[in-house]
Amino acid sequence: MQIKRIFLFLNFIVFLGFFTSCATTDYYVKPGVEFSRFRRVGVLPFTPPPEVQKDQGVGISEGISDIVGTQLLKRGWDVIERARIRSIFEERNLALTHIPSGKNLEDMRNILGVDAFVTGSVTEWRERIRKRNDGAVGITIKIYDTRTGELVWSGSGTRPIGGLDDKRLTLHAELIIRNLCEKIPSR
Repeated sequence: MQIKRIFLFLNFIVFLGFFTSCATTDYYVKPGVEFSRFRRVGVLPFTPPPEVQKDQGVGISEGISDIVGTQLLKRGWDVIERARIRSIFEERNLALTHIPSGKNLEDMRNILGVDAFVTGSVTEWRERIRKRNDGAVGITIKIYDTRTGELVWSGSGTRPIGGLDDKRLTLHAELIIRNLCEKIPSR
């Protein structure tokens, strides 16, 4: 019985190592930016993946935005409700897919009380097709300072979906996002 437990534990460790080692991430932090002043953040919708139909893409991008918001909350950021952001952007006829600039950026910073906007894109969203290992998930996250409009942090990650991997694309997206958010400097 003890040998069986050891065998199962070793199999689990090997599987976990395989499962977590397939992701690749890269990130950039703008030098000299003090992340401790970023307390409140607005997460904008992510650009949907090019591989999917428009109606499905909206759902994917909103789901990704939710996962990013959750990971930022876990890291101590105060995340503004996306519905509030949407209503204020619509009221001012601003596109949710772009970071405002100039006077609009100043207005959004003051109205929403945000120090940063987070956005990004879903660069890949392909299910694995049987007998082909071409499934993958790719995410890019960007953080913009609302005082200057400058990009202060950017990270991207991809995860191929192959043989033993779980086939749920959202699980792979969550792993990428968690990994990327851990690389954001502490506030």
